[in-house]
Amino acid sequence: MDQVEAAFAGAGLRVGRNAPFAGAYVAQAYGRPSRGVHVVQVEIDRALYMDEVRIEPLAGFAGFRDLIAGVVAELVQPPTVALAAE
Repeated sequence: MDQVEAAFAGAGLRVGRNAPFAGAYVAQAYGRPSRGVHVVQVEIDRALYMDEVRIEPLAGFAGFRDLIAGVVAELVQPPTVALAAE
């Protein structure tokens, strides 16, 4: 979780863990850690990318989309730490 938090914070976004939502349904319903299926649920404030009154993207939507795509790309990279030989 620290890696996820650091990636979003590193992109300049304010991050809160388990606030205001903790124990969300998606993670509980789909996560199966014992089977190697781990889940991260990220909540993003809509005010960052859309006009909530008009329900339209803000002028900076494309830039925000690219910012989030960069964070996701960082998170899906394999670890760069060398693993010990077995």
